[in-house]
Amino acid sequence: MAVFIHRPAGSACADPVARGGVDRLCLVDVTGCSVLGRAIWPNEIELALRIERRNESSQLRELATTIRSEETHGFLAPWWLSPSISYWSNQPGIAGSSHEVWMA
Repeated sequence: MAVFIHRPAGSACADPVARGGVDRLCLVDVTGCSVLGRAIWPNEIELALRIERRNESSQLRELATTIRSEETHGFLAPWWLSPSISYWSNQPGIAGSSHEVWMA
């Protein structure tokens, strides 16, 4: 797939066919390994991962807003989730990671 991208007059254009008669448009290939191509048209796996991350973020925010209150109630969560939970709930939290072992 190819798209036309506006370029200022006088800029270099990789495809001479795209320049023929139109000096302000360039033909750019956005398929294959192109970062832009993957961002605009992700494959099925990338799309599924994006949807999953979006759903998890939405559910995490919803959870955090349920523990919001005027009273202070702490929470315990993994370190990578604690900043978001603390922000949306306005509550202090304790963050930890699975490799930490506490001996009593």
